Amino acid sequence: NARNEAMETYKKIMKRALSLGVVYADTDDETKISDFNSKVKKMIKEKDFMTLPFDTIKNHERLAVPQYSTLNPL
Repeated sequence: NARNEAMETYKKIMKRALSLGVVYADTDDETKISDFNSKVKKMIKEKDFMTLPFDTIKNHERLAVPQYSTLNPL
């Protein structure tokens, strides 16, 4: 059981590392931010495209590991 749990945890960490990004919203409205987050999660889950109105997102940063390095989940 411990091995399976460790494998599931590691799998989650690696998936987050591959798809994690930072998006700067142009609003403080928690409802709009929550709605946007749910749309992005659905898009990632279904591996689909999402069209956004211009000026919806101020900036987007991709968090990544430098080339030829390893991801340290700790």
